[in-house]
Amino acid sequence: NLVLASGRIGKSTGGYGTITGQAGHGVQFGLSGTGGSITNEAGGTITGQTSGVTVQAGITTPGAAVTFVNAGTIRGEGVTTTLQTPFEGGVRLQSGTTTLTNSGTISGAQFGIVTSQIFVPELQATAWRVGPTTVTNTGTIEGGTSDAIGLFGGGTIVNSGSLIGGSGPGADGIQLQFLPGQDSGLAQIGSIDNQTGGTITGEHGIGLLKRGHLRDELGDDVVDLHGAVKAALDPSGILN
Repeated sequence: NLVLASGRIGKSTGGYGTITGQAGHGVQFGLSGTGGSITNEAGGTITGQTSGVTVQAGITTPGAAVTFVNAGTIRGEGVTTTLQTPFEGGVRLQSGTTTLTNSGTISGAQFGIVTSQIFVPELQATAWRVGPTTVTNTGTIEGGTSDAIGLFGGGTIVNSGSLIGGSGPGADGIQLQFLPGQDSGLAQIGSIDNQTGGTITGEHGIGLLKRGHLRDELGDDVVDLHGAVKAALDPSGILN
């Protein structure tokens, strides 16, 4: 693993760099407890057997700010098997306030990008310490067994690229959820702005949230063609 408080990854003399975590994360960021910045430039590749990049700023300094820019490729190979274990992803955000801008490719065997609980030494237990999260995507973010982006505790997502949910049951392009103990009476826990050219897909269908905007995203021709194929293959309307 490469452990950073602040750094720039990717471009090196004569070419671009590759970082591989053979038994853990590709990059473990912010263990100093403070904020900082990380940049993976175009051509740079980060992979990890757990998460590609895990951000842990803010454990000792609540609200520590992290700026994360990716124009390269980030991949995480880990998959969590229990809810008591921190989630894995191409990028895992465990503490601090993160602003992430992606124009490259982020993918994970579980999540593409995910906020997750973290082990807190003074508690001798895992706890939720993640702050407000903002993701701006013009590239590709893809989940494996789960969502492209899973923000537990909410956040802000602006998309004009591709968000691709994985193949697992209930995998979404985007998932926003309240944290345990978070005020569920809030009017909202985040916002999603899917801009021109943006695509959000999930393996288990379009879903109620996006159904009313399907024609806006795909256009009348595509939706009408889908309806014609459905009518030809299922004239009795017995399939979902």
